[in-house]
Amino acid sequence: MEVFVKVIGSAKESLAMLLLRGEYDELLDDKTMHCAARIVELLDEYSQQLHSRSNSFPRGEYDDKTMHCPPQILVSLDDLPHHYSVVARLPDEYSQQLRYQSSLAEEESSKNTLFLMEEIAVLEESSQLALPNFLPRSAFRTILKQKLQGVAQTPFEFTRKVWNYIEGVIVRILAGHSESYPQLQTSCRRAAYNLITKMRERSYSYVEEMVQMETMADYTSNPEYMKTWHDLMKYQEPLLKILNGNSFNTQLEIPGFDRMEVLHLRVHSKKVEQAFDLKMRVTAYWKIVTLRLVDNLVLHLLVSMKNLVNEEMEAEVVKEFMLLEQSTAVANKREKLNSSINLLKESKDVLAQKGFRPIIFDQFNRIRFLLERKKSSPVIKEILIKAIA
Repeated sequence: MEVFVKVIGSAKESLAMLLLRGEYDELLDDKTMHCAARIVELLDEYSQQLHSRSNSFPRGEYDDKTMHCPPQILVSLDDLPHHYSVVARLPDEYSQQLRYQSSLAEEESSKNTLFLMEEIAVLEESSQLALPNFLPRSAFRTILKQKLQGVAQTPFEFTRKVWNYIEGVIVRILAGHSESYPQLQTSCRRAAYNLITKMRERSYSYVEEMVQMETMADYTSNPEYMKTWHDLMKYQEPLLKILNGNSFNTQLEIPGFDRMEVLHLRVHSKKVEQAFDLKMRVTAYWKIVTLRLVDNLVLHLLVSMKNLVNEEMEAEVVKEFMLLEQSTAVANKREKLNSSINLLKESKDVLAQKGFRPIIFDQFNRIRFLLERKKSSPVIKEILIKAIA
């Protein structure tokens, strides 16, 4: 048990160094174990996927006009997992990267579809018996759900990669510290697998709830939303001048978007102002959503990693260690020993019933003395013969 406690203690310290403090002094030459750097790479990949997948509108139910009562966009949540580790500078670095990439959120979309046509289509299908010039909230919600549908799988993929990476780190650390004790390695590997499976499922549940919250409501207290929206709305007047005038210029340039052809919007002049307002609101709000999807998931994984190293790993390894399967030879010896003990207890009870008193001899001599007595009953002799057989 002393060896076991020593192995677990040293493994916990190594994991805390790698996963929680971002240090790798013990493994300078093994870059796969430099958790801080590997985590930054994973977060960069997550950020890029989140933005690239949100730039195109998934073709939802609004393509089928028989389904508009109002449009419902279902977000499918698959399970994909991933890896992670804790570094103090990581949230700031990722936040800066995300702010930069959020400014390009609509760039790819403008390449694949005509400017504002997606918004105009949604507005037409969200028409209501109401006063004009009021932006239908259902239109905003429809486009938001479409964008969420496009990125719904990305947090699961990131989570899968994080936990897969962490599982590899834990297995290597436990195997290294228990290398001199082969009897511990099986239980350590099994404990690592069971623990990561449990933590992964817990993270999946959190991600699913996180995506559902974004789907259910559109809200933010972040002042950046209004600031970004106001900045983008400044380009509405240049757009209307192009559409209402006779200028040879038929393109509009907005920061974060490609230079866009807008001449096709003249035939949709009644919806242009609303469509532009809708697009800019969605663009401003989507920056907030992507920040939340990243920040909340990173914070959750940080807390999960801390709990794994400081609390749950030791308990899981102890549990597996206590459940170690004994070898067949040991099991047979244990069974024979238990049978002998039961037989001796039975012999003692029978002798007590017949009135025999203990004789101060060793056990073998005592049994032989009883067998040699002529008054011993056949039943007692049979039991005693079995005991010394």
